[in-house]
Amino acid sequence: GTCRWMGPELFNPEKFGLKDCRPTKSSDCYALGMVVYEVLSGQVPFHRYGDYSVILKVSEGERPERPQGAKGPWFGDDIWNLLRHCWEASPSDRPRIKDVL
Repeated sequence: GTCRWMGPELFNPEKFGLKDCRPTKSSDCYALGMVVYEVLSGQVPFHRYGDYSVILKVSEGERPERPQGAKGPWFGDDIWNLLRHCWEASPSDRPRIKDVL
């Protein structure tokens, strides 16, 4: 995958008690949150940063900010909170895909 849509456990699996950086359902949930962010905001995640900076920032816990003026039925508080839940640092803290859809 590309780093803008990858969960932090794929950059540093040992930090999360994983043996390797294989994608999982939890990393898919993280990526889904980033795809929804991109569709609703019209911007790729971390659009201001180069790839190396994205890896560092995601590893340090940074996530996309809510775009200014991003309100309304398609980007309301419910959706924003769901995205933030999808982006939890620990894979076990993320929702199950079936609960997101």
